[in-house]
Amino acid sequence: MKSFSILPLNKSMLDNLDDLKYKIMTDIQEKSIPPILDGSDIFAQAKTGSGKTSNIVFFGYIF
Repeated sequence: MKSFSILPLNKSMLDNLDDLKYKIMTDIQEKSIPPILDGSDIFAQAKTGSGKTSNIVFFGYIF
């Protein structure tokens, strides 16, 4: 799994993630956040508690 810091996010967003103790992306976040940031629609299926909702909350608002 990779750190959120590898994403093309501004310092404010990275600081917010750090404040919330989001350090390492889950598998579903690692696979879905880059396409979301590129403006693509995605369909994702993963176990409960895997980070799907945070993708929408943190990254879906950008568009």
